Amino acid sequence: MPVVAIYFEDPDQHSLEFIAMLPDSPNPDGGIVSWDEWQRTRAK
Repeated sequence: MPVVAIYFEDPDQHSLEFIAMLPDSPNPDGGIVSWDEWQRTRAK
């Protein structure tokens, strides 16, 4: 499933992950790509 994941710590130093679905079709062979790379492929 195409998602964007952001990892950060809250003020109490707890590790958190925010995940949001992206509007692309699943691509099991796509692997993990950076946000910049995803944006470049969407601009085409």
